[in-house]
Amino acid sequence: MKELEEIVKAFRAIDAAERHYRTVLRKHLKAGRVQQVDVANALKRTREMIRRDAMTEEERDRIRQADAERKRAKRAGATAD
Repeated sequence: MKELEEIVKAFRAIDAAERHYRTVLRKHLKAGRVQQVDVANALKRTREMIRRDAMTEEERDRIRQADAERKRAKRAGATAD
């Protein structure tokens, strides 16, 4: 069981680190201390990825819902043909 506990602890640390990264990113972008393009280049990620990383959970949920709706509409359109 000790091994399983270690795995669970490590997994939870990933989640905490991601939340911290997103909070720090959002704070510094909003304050204008860094530019999105500089972060993207430093992390070797696209600017779109950085933009989404900087979103709040509520904003990310709205994007997910819009994406899901677009996919549903596309599938419905494809089956209507």
